[in-house]
Amino acid sequence: MVLIFSASSNHSAQVRREVERAVHKQVQILPFRIEEVLPSKSLEYFLSSQHWMDAFPPPRDAHYARLCSYLKARGGSAAAPLHVTAFQAAELRPIELHLAEYIGPLARHLVKQAASRATGIDDLINQLSAELDGETERRDFANRCRQLPGSTNG
Repeated sequence: MVLIFSASSNHSAQVRREVERAVHKQVQILPFRIEEVLPSKSLEYFLSSQHWMDAFPPPRDAHYARLCSYLKARGGSAAAPLHVTAFQAAELRPIELHLAEYIGPLARHLVKQAASRATGIDDLINQLSAELDGETERRDFANRCRQLPGSTNG
């Protein structure tokens, strides 16, 4: 996960939740600082042991190139397609988008992870539903996904 770190993201409750969830799911985080800002106490707990990459002062083009080189050297890229064995990417994308409405960009990682373990589309939907906090959210997400083309009810 690349965290674009700025004063705005530093004080965002949503960013804080996404970082906490990523740490809980053991997703590697790379804070990419675009402003000279120290993390708030709540983010410092999760980010203090992470490798940071600074992207200031402007212009940022050289910093973006360095970020891309860093990611490619580690076998990852923000633009890399999902590697999926049991499912087609076209099947997973709508599910990923639905899940992202609840949990944000971490949905991509969770869908990829669940797809590698799932025995079928219903199992995938059940695994992803379990990632949501509330029973209402879990039920709504599962119902929406089961209405998609290719699902057993769609």
